[in-house]
Amino acid sequence: MDYVVVGNGIACVGCVEGVRSIDKKGKITVISQEPYHTYCRPLISYVLAGKVPQSSLPYRDERFFKEMGVDVVLGEKVVELEDGKVKTDSGRTVGFDRLLVATGSSPKSLGIKGEEKEGVFYFRNIEDMKRVLSYLPKIKEVVVVGAGMVGMKLTDAFLSKRKKVHLVISSKKVMSMVLSEKASKRVEKTLRDKGVEIYFGEDVVEILGREEVSGVLLKSGRKVNCQAVFIAKGVSPNLGPFSHLKGERGISTDRRLMTSQEGIYAAGDVAEAFDPLYGKNRLNALWFNAYFEGLVAGFNMAGGHREYPGGIASNSIQVGKLPIATMGISNVDEGYEILTYDNGKSFRQVNLKDGKIVGAIFIGDVSYSGLFKGLILKGVDVGGIKDDLLTFGKEFVELVKEIYRYQFHFEVEWRTAVLPERVMKPYYYTPGDYGRL
Repeated sequence: MDYVVVGNGIACVGCVEGVRSIDKKGKITVISQEPYHTYCRPLISYVLAGKVPQSSLPYRDERFFKEMGVDVVLGEKVVELEDGKVKTDSGRTVGFDRLLVATGSSPKSLGIKGEEKEGVFYFRNIEDMKRVLSYLPKIKEVVVVGAGMVGMKLTDAFLSKRKKVHLVISSKKVMSMVLSEKASKRVEKTLRDKGVEIYFGEDVVEILGREEVSGVLLKSGRKVNCQAVFIAKGVSPNLGPFSHLKGERGISTDRRLMTSQEGIYAAGDVAEAFDPLYGKNRLNALWFNAYFEGLVAGFNMAGGHREYPGGIASNSIQVGKLPIATMGISNVDEGYEILTYDNGKSFRQVNLKDGKIVGAIFIGDVSYSGLFKGLILKGVDVGGIKDDLLTFGKEFVELVKEIYRYQFHFEVEWRTAVLPERVMKPYYYTPGDYGRL
């Protein structure tokens, strides 16, 4: 069996491990447009902030691929797909029996006048990071367009570098895709306390300056001085020659991560995969989800029979030393049973439907946030412990203890919650633990 993986991110690693858990001898070829072996993309903003060294970026090096018996082609882009073959921009042709599309996504261009000027950046990969680091001495003030996860991580990085940040937001709240109104206000206050200028309901209509950025013009007519502009308003899946497999936004897959074309699979930021909270496929462009999508795809490509259990949106970042964790359907202010806790230092919100958690927000104290994600994924009925859920009271602690006892195969007598049958089986796994799926 000949396997080809297009893309060299975390979904690629999952796929290679999945394939090799079943097929020890099949030929695997990885083709990546980037000239690097797999690295931890979420860390690039922390390198920019000076919080971690560049040496922390590599995730799987050349040795890993050699041990797995993988041929790696770096710095070449796949531009054609036809009759069981892919062709790269260098003219290389590689045949396959099974193919994984793991091409990721790219920042959206906004088509702003002056976007070609020096000092305008996107921030998605190592090359972007290197360009920004070299340009950093020129920057005193920076405009960040967009207040999603990338925008917030950039804002935090520039605050760490003691740069003046101007945040331009087309909506009426910070992190509108993941935060409720109350939660957003908490983050907004922290940003303003750190000196961040926020412009709500605004868009950049022109980037000013001759060859280098000197400022921006907002749609209200206001001018903001700066030496750099960062576009952080969403991403688009890299479809390329696989656009005929497109669903609503990305490449549509079934529960086995196979596309509409037999033998071709998709995983990671380019793939629409199952989200149990919505009961349908969605783009959840997350590092953790991408690994397991690649893992399941790899199993099935090698002749296994596994279904992807589904992944949900979840994020954890820090803004101005304020930890923030969100998961599931979190950015709601109505339509669900909403529980909130606010002691002035920490804010927590849990959204319930039919006694089960469907979303949560933690700001300040993010203790147990990982466990809450597990409760969402496992569909745990927490209706009987609502009073202790956000204060981490006695009943909640007992629930946690019982979950851990159960996972470690001790006998458990359920008292505080009703756990469905599927909680008996591992739901998610650590990298390398693919044999248990």
